[in-house]
Amino acid sequence: MKQFFLSLLLLFLSVLLYAQVPQAFNYQAVIRNGNNPVDDPSLSVRVHILKDAPNGPLAFEKTFTDQAAVNGQVNLKIGSANPTGFAAINWSSGTYFISIDYDLDNGTNFSNTIPGQILAVPYALYAEQAGSSGDWEQVGDSVLYTAHPTRCGAAPAPTTR
Repeated sequence: MKQFFLSLLLLFLSVLLYAQVPQAFNYQAVIRNGNNPVDDPSLSVRVHILKDAPNGPLAFEKTFTDQAAVNGQVNLKIGSANPTGFAAINWSSGTYFISIDYDLDNGTNFSNTIPGQILAVPYALYAEQAGSSGDWEQVGDSVLYTAHPTRCGAAPAPTTR
């Protein structure tokens, strides 16, 4: 009986400790009214992610209300408020475009901006190649970078005179 409760406890803890890669990304935009950055404690920002073309089908939509713009800058975590809809995007199935629209009155009368293509950052492009380049080697439960073999963190060997 004691083993049953211990097994049940371990199962429960494993469910609590289950981790996933975050399904969101940070996005910063500068909101301007004419040439002047907007300072507004409360405005609405709408995000559209479109598939295959700037006027393509809608893959994801989220409206952020009561966003503060300081010197015109707003910070959004796209995908965090709707992780299920964001996780449903198949990023490998084509190109995607993002459109950031805003309403200075914190309503639903959004401006229409020109969508821009979402491109991979250089780190992501390198990570895509790193696994297939042969620069990494699995040794036991560790993965080692072998392109530039060095002794990281090891003390230098003592020298004799």
